Amino acid sequence: MGAVQVAAQCAQCGREVPVGAEELARWRHGNLVLEGDLDDVTAAMVVCPDCDADDLRDFDQGDPG
Repeated sequence: MGAVQVAAQCAQCGREVPVGAEELARWRHGNLVLEGDLDDVTAAMVVCPDCDADDLRDFDQGDPG
């Protein structure tokens, strides 16, 4: 995989997307960036792995029962 040149950032923390395609593939919706499908809507969905992990920790799974 090669380098990706795109002006995008994490929608939550503002971290710039990585230039390495392998690293970018780890981002939520990074595949859209890799496919070149980045517009205003998809750019708002791109989230870095750190923020993505924070979202999962904050998720309330409810009462197990």
